[in-house]
Amino acid sequence: MNNQDFIEQIYEIAFGDNAINRDFSKQEVIERIQYYSNVSATTEETKEEYDHLIDKDGSLMSTNEALQIIDDVVTRECNWADEPTYDIQQAWDKVQVLTRKGIIAEKYVKEWEKQ
Repeated sequence: MNNQDFIEQIYEIAFGDNAINRDFSKQEVIERIQYYSNVSATTEETKEEYDHLIDKDGSLMSTNEALQIIDDVVTRECNWADEPTYDIQQAWDKVQVLTRKGIIAEKYVKEWEKQ
């Protein structure tokens, strides 16, 4: 691979097909590649943060298990709070409803995809 081919490929990684002919500056290409690098690093850090949620068989904790853990914490904190926590409890109730709706929707989408 010569230098020109290398440069063209870097431009395409940054901005897609034929990017070298679309008036992007070298600085824009560097900034885009740096952005991709930063996002990738952040994704890896996030993955490491949540590795404890992955079971030994490689599967993620179920949504219901996660909801139960969070519900236990929110309920405990609301019960121990010195001041009323109605807003926190209402917000948590809404999150649970939305999550359960999402689970139901996901189930039907999977069924529809099979048809």
